[in-house]
Amino acid sequence: MSGKRHRRKAFWAEGIFLVLSVATLYVWHARQQLPGLSDLQVHSSKNATVLQADNPMCETAMQAHMDDYTRPIFVLTAQTAAGKDSHIQVRDVNVPWNEIPELLEGFFKTRAERTLFVLKGTEVRPQLVDRMVSIARQSPFVDRVCMVDSGSIPSWFPRTPEPRGKL
Repeated sequence: MSGKRHRRKAFWAEGIFLVLSVATLYVWHARQQLPGLSDLQVHSSKNATVLQADNPMCETAMQAHMDDYTRPIFVLTAQTAAGKDSHIQVRDVNVPWNEIPELLEGFFKTRAERTLFVLKGTEVRPQLVDRMVSIARQSPFVDRVCMVDSGSIPSWFPRTPEPRGKL
């Protein structure tokens, strides 16, 4: 009887050892395969990178949008009339500054490539460029801002950015 009891204890001990070994291997394998928690968190783009048009990342980002009906290009224009603030133009429509965050969300919420292109007029004051960059950096939907000067448009930038084609 004691031999049978001894075998039963040994059987349970081996089973527990086997289960613990498998669990340990699973945890080890999962940690090797999955990124850490900090890597899974959504990165806020308050630190969105601002690039100049001559940066190769801007050209690469635009290539990702070449077939899009709506490209993420905002045109920053100079003050047009006395007493009026400069404005942002998107698809030939003037957009008030306070509506830009909502517009950025609409553009980038479902896109993998989240680079905003800002085509800056030649007479735009630096304060307005800073204002646009600040708004873009506060958006959780913008990763990069490519600044394009209308006085020296690179060859990769579309000559007629918006509107294009049929929806």
